[in-house]
Amino acid sequence: MHVLKINKEIELLIAVVAAVQGFYLSIISYISRKKNPSGLLLSIVFFSVTLRIAKSLLWVYVDALELWILNLGFLAHSVYGPSLFLYIYCELFRKKWKRVFLFHFVPSLFLLLTVSNLTLDGFWYTFGYSALLVHQAVYILGTWVLFFMALRSGDWSQTIEKERKYWYLLLLVGGFLLQFAYFSNYMLGLTPYLLGPMIYALFLFASSIFVFKYPQVLNVGKGNQTIQMTPEETEQLTAGLLEYMTKGQPFLNPDCTLGSLSKQMNIQPYKLSYLINKEFGQNFSSFLNAYRIEKAKEMLVDANYESLKIAAIAYECGFNSLSSFNQAFKKATAQTPSEFRNASEGTDL
Repeated sequence: MHVLKINKEIELLIAVVAAVQGFYLSIISYISRKKNPSGLLLSIVFFSVTLRIAKSLLWVYVDALELWILNLGFLAHSVYGPSLFLYIYCELFRKKWKRVFLFHFVPSLFLLLTVSNLTLDGFWYTFGYSALLVHQAVYILGTWVLFFMALRSGDWSQTIEKERKYWYLLLLVGGFLLQFAYFSNYMLGLTPYLLGPMIYALFLFASSIFVFKYPQVLNVGKGNQTIQMTPEETEQLTAGLLEYMTKGQPFLNPDCTLGSLSKQMNIQPYKLSYLINKEFGQNFSSFLNAYRIEKAKEMLVDANYESLKIAAIAYECGFNSLSSFNQAFKKATAQTPSEFRNASEGTDL
């Protein structure tokens, strides 16, 4: 097993600071669960990886490490992959926690129940650690698949703010590098053992900076200030939003996002998001698509656009794919665009 040789004092300093950052991110993610239920999963992600990093350092620098501490580190490792997968899944597809998700943590439950019994030679070196690394690799791969599936969805990719996309990408890259470092060290013998903790320490630093700069990705920080909006401010911003959506028609731009619209209106993204949620009872994606659907309905019944194909109308209205347009249109009208057009033609006198 290769060991990364770094000055001990520097290494421990990096580890301690990273641990503090990890616990900090875990705590604020836990707090954010009140506004975003998936925040609990993100809290588990950061807490588990912090424990895993601590275990790795103790393994290198402590001669006689207690068995339960080792197994606790492996337990934290087993929790990481499923937690990240479920967090990304709930975020990208706007899902809430379900009890069935607990099945993802069955291996972790086994490790918890046997935390004082599993030995290195009798379990981990025999097959346990290899199985754990493969288990994590499968979840990391699955998480990347979810991300690319969401990117291909026009509804998601064109409405979510770019800062949140970068946040998800940061989590995915960090998770991949961490798991690759451990996998390549134990399974392939290519990288030093401490490369994993050092890489993820840097990731934790980057995550803290990102959250500090863009607190809206966790719905905390500046986002909490939205509740301080006065009725007069809410009314003024709502009127301005409605006027701009009608006259400026920013929804016709397929690249319109919460971030770009907030810049055009000179309003903070967290306030715009809060406004849409509170005053219209919609998320940004649904709010934007409502205007696009209304525009499409006008074009579908307008004789001037009779020769225009439905796909062309979809693009004209701001959708970046025919499939996302059909899905959104049917959800809003209970009809496909073709059925809506045909029905309108049948009512002509």
